[in-house]
Amino acid sequence: MFKSKILRDEIIFRLSIMETCLNWHSTRGHNDLCKEVERVIGQFLAPICGWNLEVLEERQKNYPAVDLGDFTARVAIQVTVNDTTEKIRDVHNKARTHNLGADFDRIIILFLNEKTPKAPNASNSFSPYTDLQIECWARPHLDQQLDAVTDAQLEAALKVLHDKMPGIKAILNPSMDYRPSNLPYTSLGTLFKGRETFISDLRSALTNKSAAVIKGHAIHGMGGVGKTRAAIEYGWRYFFEYRAILFVTADSPDAFRTSLASLCDASILDLPEKSSTDHNTQVQSVLQWLQRQQGWLLIVDNADTREALETVRGNLNKLSSGHVIITTRQDRRSGDLETLDLDVLTQLQSAEFLMEWTEKHRSHLFDDEEAAKELATLLDGLALALQQAAAYISECRISFHEYLVRWKNHTADALAWHDKDSMNYPVSLAITYETSVSQLSKPANKLLQVLSWLSPDPFPFSALNVLNHSADQKICIAELENLHLARRRNDGIAFSIHRLVQEITRQQQVSDNHPPALINAAKWIDHEIGEDPSNVANWPSYNILVPHAQAVASSCEARKLYTESMCLFNQVGLIYRSQAKYKEAEPLLRKVVELEYIRAGNPSPISLNNLALLLVDMNSFSEAESLYQQSLSLLDPQAPKDQEIVTIILRHFGKLLYSTERFEEAERTFRKVLSKVEHIRGHNDYFFSSQLNDLGELLLKVNRLIEAEEVITRALEILKDSDSEAPGLLAGALNNLGQVLEATERLNEAEVQYRKALHINEKQYPDGHPTLAVGLNNLAGILDKLGRPGEAEPLLRRALAIDEFFHGPYHSEVATDLLNLGSLLSSLERGTEAELLKRRALQIKELVFGENHSDVAMTCNNLGVTLQQLGKIEEAEILYRRAVNIYHSSLGEEHPEVACALTNLAGVLGEGNRLHEADSCMRRAIRILVQDSILNKRQAGKLTECVNSYATLRKQMGDSPQELRFRINKLIKRFGYAEHQG
Repeated sequence: MFKSKILRDEIIFRLSIMETCLNWHSTRGHNDLCKEVERVIGQFLAPICGWNLEVLEERQKNYPAVDLGDFTARVAIQVTVNDTTEKIRDVHNKARTHNLGADFDRIIILFLNEKTPKAPNASNSFSPYTDLQIECWARPHLDQQLDAVTDAQLEAALKVLHDKMPGIKAILNPSMDYRPSNLPYTSLGTLFKGRETFISDLRSALTNKSAAVIKGHAIHGMGGVGKTRAAIEYGWRYFFEYRAILFVTADSPDAFRTSLASLCDASILDLPEKSSTDHNTQVQSVLQWLQRQQGWLLIVDNADTREALETVRGNLNKLSSGHVIITTRQDRRSGDLETLDLDVLTQLQSAEFLMEWTEKHRSHLFDDEEAAKELATLLDGLALALQQAAAYISECRISFHEYLVRWKNHTADALAWHDKDSMNYPVSLAITYETSVSQLSKPANKLLQVLSWLSPDPFPFSALNVLNHSADQKICIAELENLHLARRRNDGIAFSIHRLVQEITRQQQVSDNHPPALINAAKWIDHEIGEDPSNVANWPSYNILVPHAQAVASSCEARKLYTESMCLFNQVGLIYRSQAKYKEAEPLLRKVVELEYIRAGNPSPISLNNLALLLVDMNSFSEAESLYQQSLSLLDPQAPKDQEIVTIILRHFGKLLYSTERFEEAERTFRKVLSKVEHIRGHNDYFFSSQLNDLGELLLKVNRLIEAEEVITRALEILKDSDSEAPGLLAGALNNLGQVLEATERLNEAEVQYRKALHINEKQYPDGHPTLAVGLNNLAGILDKLGRPGEAEPLLRRALAIDEFFHGPYHSEVATDLLNLGSLLSSLERGTEAELLKRRALQIKELVFGENHSDVAMTCNNLGVTLQQLGKIEEAEILYRRAVNIYHSSLGEEHPEVACALTNLAGVLGEGNRLHEADSCMRRAIRILVQDSILNKRQAGKLTECVNSYATLRKQMGDSPQELRFRINKLIKRFGYAEHQG
């Protein structure tokens, strides 16, 4: 890829030089050069387009309308720089007059310009010649042709331009009038990357016909961005458009006057005052020459101080007959000076530059392209840094990888290295930076030192207000902006500092292992994040702060500022966890624990708790449990100072016990926590309500529905009355209440609660979050039960997309989504799709929970239903029996889920005509559901369904209606249901 790009760039550069020569000579009537260019263009197009073009003037003198032709391919070409509509009209008219359609099918008018002129409108004075195809090509059309050919064709075309250029120069030199020039460097040629648009914009600004006088044009940008090089390349690109091309420096007012006076020299303007020892006299002589003459270009370089820029403007303000380009780091706009901002190069442009510059001298490796991109990113597109790196690599004959290692281990030396001859630049990057920084006030310099520890990413202006400095931070930022040390981003609401400016500023602080600016940066970021990193309302600002927090934390860690680094790593880890970015959070929270071991020999209980919480989210229950136990062992539950922390950790430990189905232990833990919270905070606190909600969820799971509803309702009452903003807790309690209502078959009421919860979570997480996916699943399930599967399916698919995005493909929540979607598809008789989803769900559940978890049993039961529908009876039976056995061990023999699996198993056995086995299963299922109805003071719908299924089975076994009625009444009476009803 890079080789093709290098070849194309070289061809385009040589064509642009040819275009400039042709423009200059055409305005002076030098037709010989035009003919030579036509000949070269014909030979150049041969390998590109496959045409054998001859110069038609050599076949027939004054050949009409076209310059080149291939009579076999029936293609003719007119080469011109006359970019007017009249040229198109002229070719049409001459082609018609001389009947060129007899020899050619196609004429291409090749404009050696950036754009083709507008085609003339058909009128009485013009009608297009339609006997052949007439096309207009400009330079971009040639570029497109270059994109479509092989490297071999590009090399052949480039060889033509390379070999024929001496012939063009031979014609050029005798006819070329003398033009004074003192440009300090030759052109970079194709190494001048990524600036075509800028050069074009600069040219347009300088030649803008809408302005009567162009007094000057300023190129401004940060030191090292390439302003000097851009101005010099412009001078070489349009060399023949000017009578004189002059270059002066303006590092200071005195340097500007000295440099301006030097133009009197015999080798430049050769003015009579060249021998004068009075600089003022020489300056006035040069200014008078510029006032008298026309068509000159004056480049004023490095007017980087305010005084120098004012001196330049004061001396050149009255000049009106030429073009002035001023390069400056100052961003001070005025009415007499148009400005163009020069930015850094892109990563691709930077990598191409590095590859091409070092091609002959670096040590080549197989992955040079990737290494060049890595180095380009590190240098962030700063032209001088790229040039310095390329020169160093070439000088030392090393690879990109070796340079990256040297940069990492010896950054200061890499920044300070300089070779004037190989770099074509007078000073190193470090010295260039010093020139800008020396102009800053002390407050602005102090701010820059703090900002140097941040990430190069944009930082919000609003955050500046909290910095503990006496100076107005906005004024300091304005100073940095004026010198292009800082740059506005994101429509002016944020700013950024170039990474190399930051690097050099940090290097100046290395003498102090605990730089005060770094400590201030850490305190600043910590203050901005605040005390609650999980606050959803602050996510937009957190997303901006996170890269800065990580950059500062890493620097603090490297300098053994462990307190500051742990604080920021912890903050960012908690932000990531709240956003369900678990993979990003895990290394940070582990880092906190690791640093606490280094600092104090033991991690803090809170750090262990934070990591354990994350591991539970990631289904890593075993390690999480170990961390909870370790954190509790570090605390004294009787000590007043430890009680609240103990309570928090116990609550989280209880949730882990719940997740791993140790329900009795979990309930004891939850009730213990409730007691402690009530003692510490009272019984109307939102934390107390959240613990009630946890307990209610557990009671729901173990089928104690009456207790669950009472506890969850109490939690909701506290949350509704609480002044604290806890929308997440409220949504969780509403979801749990909805599940209780669903379990007790109050489906319409359940839908209301699910929709309330979903509405809250939609507002909290507009861009998606696993919490939102839970609500979507709940609502979809109730809609399916209410006979509205069309509304349910898109909700389930959205939930699946959210969970896969946040958790990846192998998380328990993803399995739940797959299972629920598969169940819906089963009910819609899309069994084949459902089977695939449910099998994937079972694989994930087994991977996460092992083989004996109630979630695995539920998945086996659901998959069995689908397989039974598809006629895969034997496998369905195996899954049903497995579900029954797992439910026995995890939830107990009397849980309604056991009855559900037994009912399904009986159905399969009935289909296999194993009626007595089926009868045994159904009797057990009815017994469980009767006891459930008594326990929860309701008649379960599942009991009705089970009794109906049992009746069908007994009919199949030969019972009459009277026998059937007697058998069922006797059965439910035996289990106590009738007595209870009576």
